[in-house]
Amino acid sequence: MIILKRLQVFISSTYEDLKEERQAAVEAILKMNHIPAGMELFTGESKEQLVIINKWIDDSDIFLLILGGRYGTIHSSTGKSYVHMELEMAMSLKKPIMIFVMKESLINTKKIEAIQANKIYLYEKDIEIYNDFKVSILNSRLVVLFDSIESLKSEILASLNMLQNSSEYDFVGWVKDNHTASDSTSNIQINTSNVILKNRLECYDYNDIIHKAKEELFISGVNLMSFITYSSTIKGLNHIKTRLLVMNDSNSELINAFRSMKGDNANSFSTDPLKGFYLPSKLDNIEIREIDSIMPTLFMAFDMGTENGYIKAEHFFNASNSTQRPHIELTRENEKWYNIYYEHLEKVWNRAKPWKLRGI
Repeated sequence: MIILKRLQVFISSTYEDLKEERQAAVEAILKMNHIPAGMELFTGESKEQLVIINKWIDDSDIFLLILGGRYGTIHSSTGKSYVHMELEMAMSLKKPIMIFVMKESLINTKKIEAIQANKIYLYEKDIEIYNDFKVSILNSRLVVLFDSIESLKSEILASLNMLQNSSEYDFVGWVKDNHTASDSTSNIQINTSNVILKNRLECYDYNDIIHKAKEELFISGVNLMSFITYSSTIKGLNHIKTRLLVMNDSNSELINAFRSMKGDNANSFSTDPLKGFYLPSKLDNIEIREIDSIMPTLFMAFDMGTENGYIKAEHFFNASNSTQRPHIELTRENEKWYNIYYEHLEKVWNRAKPWKLRGI
């Protein structure tokens, strides 16, 4: 029997100038039924962040670099940009690497647009380092040049197709749960520096967590269907500021890729509107936003900006069955890790767009 694998592809690039290119990469990866990943939503600078980035690259099957006309933000402790460091991490981990370099004609077009938007300074920073980095890539690795969004997407599709069919690599990938062996460690609880990883079998009482909120509640889910089990509790908290973050359920490729990663039955994530729950969206204390990217982690948090803040994260990793997924609980006692997750959630929220009522 052939086991179908969904490969995780880590996308590395500068962010501000390559938003459209990153989106094209995401769409190409999803079209191939694989899973895009990246760290562009993380903010701040810390050693822990580099550890997290390295872990994400290590957990990915393929590393994809898009190089435009900028070197990118430089990390103070290394003197290298995040893009540069991510490439070095992928090389040290011996990951299959795909590199797509923007042609000068398109870079010049973007520079003109930057001048018109008063952002040419983005291209004027660290020019010598950028040139050295670019030359080293062109001289030492096989790269693909592109001069448009369409050509980039086409080249990524072709490269992914060739790589996934190559006998050179034995990809781990994501496999649906009925193809995986049972996890003999599923009942293990790991406690490291007060960061608690718990098994879903311990049955968290989500409604109890919600009731602990005193000022604010933050919950993420696949779509509004995800909140059905505690929607009545949320509706009762009309004095609490509540933020709900969901994936864009009108993006069928995105939702299908998430289903494949999560391993659930496709019918369990119907995107049909749930009329009974949409009522809270009319309340002043509830705001709903959506994002156009996969959620490899779901969150429930309350009072994050206070001393009593709490964050719970459910990480999917390679476990498609909910009983195998680790949960992380964080409080202010874990200041470093708490702040990393807190800043990440705020960054994702700020970049999300307002959710629009559909289909009713």
